[in-house]
Amino acid sequence: PYFDIDGPKGHVIAQTAPASGYSMNINSGFMYWRSTNDTIDLIRDIITVPPFWHIDQSRVNNRIQNRSTPYSLLDSYKFPQGNRIIGRYEKGVDTLADAVVAHANWNSKFGEKEAMLRKMGLWFLD
Repeated sequence: PYFDIDGPKGHVIAQTAPASGYSMNINSGFMYWRSTNDTIDLIRDIITVPPFWHIDQSRVNNRIQNRSTPYSLLDSYKFPQGNRIIGRYEKGVDTLADAVVAHANWNSKFGEKEAMLRKMGLWFLD
């Protein structure tokens, strides 16, 4: 039911990225790819040529845009990415209880990331 998204259906379903200067608002951290010849070719294209920096998100956005690949964006409250998680928690907006998948991409240091997620009540591994 989480992939029942209003609007055009895409071959790629992804988290929404914050306004970031990328060509589109696709967050490459959590994505669902329909198994089609076009998406398999797109994935090969993305992984064959290294990105210009260590983050693949820019490349994913550019390649999907250049190929006019149909895509859909997930609800950013049910599938929040890093800065939305932190922003919602710090502002006390809610408890993130409605989150299905939370992509903790805003902090790259594992120890700090784990401490942050524990503080928010989002760490479930012990």
